[in-house]
Amino acid sequence: MGRAAAAFALDAGRTVIATVRDRPERLADLAACGVVVRSGVDAADPASIAALVAEHRVGSAILAPILTVSAKAAPVLAACGVTRAVFFSSNNVAIDQEAPVYAALGAAEAEVRVALPSAALLRPTMIYGHRGDGNLARLIGVMRRWRIAPIPGSGGALQQPVHVDDVGRAAVAALEEPACAGATFALGGAVVLTLHDLYRACARAIGRPVLLPRIPVAPLAPLARLVGLKAAQFARIDRDKTAQGPPPPPALAPRVPLDDGLARLARLLANP
Repeated sequence: MGRAAAAFALDAGRTVIATVRDRPERLADLAACGVVVRSGVDAADPASIAALVAEHRVGSAILAPILTVSAKAAPVLAACGVTRAVFFSSNNVAIDQEAPVYAALGAAEAEVRVALPSAALLRPTMIYGHRGDGNLARLIGVMRRWRIAPIPGSGGALQQPVHVDDVGRAAVAALEEPACAGATFALGGAVVLTLHDLYRACARAIGRPVLLPRIPVAPLAPLARLVGLKAAQFARIDRDKTAQGPPPPPALAPRVPLDDGLARLARLLANP
């Protein structure tokens, strides 16, 4: 998400500083496009953030790490006079409140609201479109290798995956959109479809037949890793996962059609 946001911010004419804790060579492609890359900056290290803000006179910030980490930067940004900031949470905070990971994200949202009330909080649905997304990239890999992908559960739960480019673009837009200051919005893709139809869309993306048997959750759970799902994902497999809450402003609306995004992902995975 951070890489996508940096690219869109650069396209918007902003001066962009991308930070990493180590290995700045990982962002060499952004540096080649004019992004200032700084290593040794950690969201959990207030001194490194304060020094960066002072050196570059940072006026706004997008924090891509998981919110339980990035929330620690909110009071530092506030103390340094940075009032426009975007943090990422998860749409599952509104869906699966009893799960410890999402309860922790909800608590981190509250921390941000206290420390930096003007910040925008974005809650993406399932993010896809890059090699390591752990969801649809893994599923497409299974389909490509085995030509079979069991659909866990009923297959009828509603999904609304959002492309990583749409998330990055929305984060940049949220810095400028007045309605986003101090607000929390869910970010979903342009299409709502069932889990079964999402599997079919992934099969279309690889351009070859794939068997899609439906299997009850209980006997399939031991094969979670094979089908690209974590245990916590299995627990809520038959819950709808559409964007929860009021829709974001039009400037944050998704633009990548699902079939196009999946085709791009399939090509990316086919060319390591």
